[in-house]
Amino acid sequence: SILDDKERRIIALRYFGGNGIMSLRKIGSQMRLSPERIRQIEHRGFEKIKNSRYAKELYELLYLDE
Repeated sequence: SILDDKERRIIALRYFGGNGIMSLRKIGSQMRLSPERIRQIEHRGFEKIKNSRYAKELYELLYLDE
């Protein structure tokens, strides 16, 4: 897997939780981390995705309609 467990969980909660985008503060309180630390972990996860060999396929998947 490209992401570690913490990165995967944060990105899933933040963007795919079902109730819209969850705030950094709310995720932080659930995981007992500061909102800034959540932001840093999220950023690291997105950097891994962006630099992965799957980046092109993910981009195409997200922008099929264009």
